[in-house]
Amino acid sequence: MTTDRTNIWQEVIYNRFVRFLFLLFALCLVSACSLESPSFDPKATIALLTKCKDFMSFSLMILNQPDVYYNQLASRYYYALYMLGRIVSGPRWAMRGEDEGGSHNKVWSGCPESVSDLYGNDLKDLRVKCDYGVDAPDVRRSSYSQELKRIINDDEVFNTLIDNVDSICEDVSSRPNYQEQYKDLLDTIKERREQIKRKMNSFGIS
Repeated sequence: MTTDRTNIWQEVIYNRFVRFLFLLFALCLVSACSLESPSFDPKATIALLTKCKDFMSFSLMILNQPDVYYNQLASRYYYALYMLGRIVSGPRWAMRGEDEGGSHNKVWSGCPESVSDLYGNDLKDLRVKCDYGVDAPDVRRSSYSQELKRIINDDEVFNTLIDNVDSICEDVSSRPNYQEQYKDLLDTIKERREQIKRKMNSFGIS
């Protein structure tokens, strides 16, 4: 009788243990799926795109002034692309259970290598020189304008960044409440960038 009770108790404990393992496995599976497809706040996407558009518009305004302040242009153009970089890198850091937190290094390291090299290294370094360098007041320094023109004219890298934004924002762009706003913002950003390119190239910088 005692043996039967012991066996029954052991079977109950075993069944509970098996159920616990099953629930633990299911929880891990759900967590893994959530990391593969992290949720992305559509409001945050729209806010970052709006900031990018504003910085692009400001860059164009700088180019339309009688005196072109290349140091300010480098800084504003950098931050326009940095906003797009945040859209691309944010979900990728979320997959690792981390937040990029606005860190410039984290933002660019979460982007494709070509984007990281051109914007996270070359343009960022130029922006730092223009913002903090002792020669920053020399706004017509040829090396600044030449380097900036090279970066702005790189269609391949810019399109890579835009394609990645589109891929990340596929869910946002398909939502009725955000679809039109998303498309309008992205189209404006691409249009402003083309206007900036044309203006820079019209100066005959070589």
